[in-house]
Amino acid sequence: MKAWRLMSVIYVAAALLLTRGSSVNAADLAITLAPGQTATIPMKFWCLDYGKPFPQNVSTPATRAPDGVVAVLQAAIAKNTVNTNPYETQLAIWRVTTGKFNDYGQKGTVLAQEIYSDSLKITVQPLPSAQPTLAALITSGTLSSTLVGFSPQKDTANPGLAGNDFFGTGKLVVTNISKETVKFVVVEGGVFAPPPGVDAQTLISHQDTSQVPLLPTTGVDLQSALGSEATLFGAGGLVCLAFAAALLLRVRPRQRNAR
Repeated sequence: MKAWRLMSVIYVAAALLLTRGSSVNAADLAITLAPGQTATIPMKFWCLDYGKPFPQNVSTPATRAPDGVVAVLQAAIAKNTVNTNPYETQLAIWRVTTGKFNDYGQKGTVLAQEIYSDSLKITVQPLPSAQPTLAALITSGTLSSTLVGFSPQKDTANPGLAGNDFFGTGKLVVTNISKETVKFVVVEGGVFAPPPGVDAQTLISHQDTSQVPLLPTTGVDLQSALGSEATLFGAGGLVCLAFAAALLLRVRPRQRNAR
């Protein structure tokens, strides 16, 4: 039994490292990148403005959304409506930004009202002070980022909505373009704005925890410096340890029986 308990602990530790990394505030994601390394973070997006079209592209995150909107997002995360009901999650966000639920699809607002009511009980923590944010390091030129595969999505929980007006997905690819190892935080509720002069929605982001982020992959600069066979140990190494431990623990009983 002790052997299986040890193996379970190793697997759990590997899973935690792969799925979240190190959290600073609840739902924030702390990342460390060496020079040339890249992290890829799956994201979901909701609109902050009502009545504007969904943007075709957006800039890199510049700040965090107002506390009231972040509280709604945290309440929606707690209810898992970020995955099960994007539409009513959006209605709760619009309740903060416009003072109304704006149920343009006439799907009802019962769940949106619950999300909004729950958000009023949440105290949003200040931005992390121990580590810089992704937005700050992009501004300083330490990190670069791009959004790949960005597109609007249909809410399958609410079929029949007119168009893809409010909800989208994409993968945020962040690269350390400096010569130093950097630690930073990707905050939940980051703001992604359309290009200047474009009349489109500004978006609020949620790290899509239904997908595993790549934390990190090795950049071209680092590979050329260390050799193509060099890989980052990190999370992948821990998974290898888990499999190795499993094999060793399976072999030991056979060795005892052979004696």
